[in-house]
Amino acid sequence: TAETLFPYTTLFRSLQTGIFHYLLTNNKKIDVNKAAIIDSSTGIATTYGQLIEESLRFGHGLTNVAGLKKGDTLLLYSPNSVLYPILLFAGQVSFLLEAGRFNGRGADLLAQAAGVTVSTANAGYTAPELAHQLHDSSASVVLVSSDVVGIARAAAKEIGFPEDRIYVLPGSDGKLVTEGLKSYELLRGDDGFAPVEFGEDELTTSVAFLPY
Repeated sequence: TAETLFPYTTLFRSLQTGIFHYLLTNNKKIDVNKAAIIDSSTGIATTYGQLIEESLRFGHGLTNVAGLKKGDTLLLYSPNSVLYPILLFAGQVSFLLEAGRFNGRGADLLAQAAGVTVSTANAGYTAPELAHQLHDSSASVVLVSSDVVGIARAAAKEIGFPEDRIYVLPGSDGKLVTEGLKSYELLRGDDGFAPVEFGEDELTTSVAFLPY
């Protein structure tokens, strides 16, 4: 079995803030116009500023459009894409970002916690495999790539999961095919909203990611 070099409690209690805030408060003063993610197939880059702003916008949408609240589970069923890390961070938006901490876009945005658990699903899953994770994780909302939307619909039908809780992302070719379901674009919310914070106990007990 794998072992950590640090005691469990030391490793995790060393983080006194949420994941989003810990990773993206820009203490090293990285230029927000610098590329953070590059799509290898198109060469299109997402800057640090765009990563921050889009994560905040989708965090707002997950809370205010999809109705997720702290403690809920969001299931993400998609191949890798530039949008993938944005949605992962959107689920973890947790603390007020102090005005001026970012030298550029997103400098004065307030981060309202979606504060949800993000459960990632293997993009190669069959409908029964996805149905198991959907039920086992108690997911409230599903984000699914256009590449596998048919499988997601079949999985939802198998366990009686409501289709109006499924939002469709672009496929690996960049095209959005919703097949009558909701578009992820509905979740791109406002850029100004009140923050929700985790308490000290919640930081050490709340589940951030639930991969299968």
